[in-house]
Amino acid sequence: MKKVFENVFIAVGCFIVVVFTLTGTYVFAKDPTVMENKSYYVESADEKDRVEKNLVLSESITKKVETSQNSIEYEFRIVNGNVILINLNNGSKSAVYSKGDAKALATVNYYYYDSEYVLIITEDGSLYANVYANNDYHVKFKKIKTNNKVNGLMVIERPQRFYEYPSVELYGIDPNGSWERIKM
Repeated sequence: MKKVFENVFIAVGCFIVVVFTLTGTYVFAKDPTVMENKSYYVESADEKDRVEKNLVLSESITKKVETSQNSIEYEFRIVNGNVILINLNNGSKSAVYSKGDAKALATVNYYYYDSEYVLIITEDGSLYANVYANNDYHVKFKKIKTNNKVNGLMVIERPQRFYEYPSVELYGIDPNGSWERIKM
C-alpha cells in the first residue's frame, strides 16, 4: 500500500508541474496588443547627424607616404586610359593599371589605420580599388563587385560615440542617380 501512495504522489506531482508550466506559458507568453511607452522606450530618430560628400573625380592624384625610415611622394596620373604611378622623389614611372579604359580617379578615407584608398572608375562603369592602404608603398588594384555601373562616388560620414573619427560608408552613383553601397 505504501508503494501505491508513493506512485500516486509522483503522478500528482508531475500533473501539478505540467499544469503550472502550461498556465505560466499561457499567461506570460501572450503577446500584448498595445505596447506601452515606458521610460526606457526609444523611438527612432531622423538621421540628421550624417554628412554626405560627393568625392572629387580627377585625372591625377598626389599622395605622400611617410614611414619611420623615409618619406615617398608619388602621383597617380591617367595617360591614354592607363594609370601611371610617378615617384616624385626620383622620377621613376610604372604602370599600375594598364587596361586602357580608366576614366577618373578618386580617394576615399576610412580614417582608421590611415586607410585612404585610391579608386579608379572605368569607361564602362567598373570600379577598381587599391588593395593596400595608402600608408603602404605597394600599389595593386582589384576590381570591386558592383550591381550597377558606377558614374560617380559619394561618402556618408556619421559621427561615432566615443570615437574621434566618423564611420564612413562609400556609395557608387549610377547614371540614373541611384545609390549602391560599395564594400571594400
